[in-house]
Amino acid sequence: SRLNPQADEVYFNKGIIHNELNQHEKAAESFLKAAHCSPSNEQAYINAIKAFRSCKQIDTGLQLAKRSVKAIHTS
Repeated sequence: SRLNPQADEVYFNKGIIHNELNQHEKAAESFLKAAHCSPSNEQAYINAIKAFRSCKQIDTGLQLAKRSVKAIHTS
């Protein structure tokens, strides 16, 4: 099945809402989905990393940072 062309925006906005509600794990998941839909969306990766940091998942955030650099440069 094809993704909705605006799916990355929907997930990104959902991440922002979760962040505002201090639901950082859900925010990180939403930002990751946005990045998956649009690998060149640098802000989605940045927000996901920040959300992981907020919920004390520093290692996960660092791993994502490394992967995001590769994804951004190959997209």
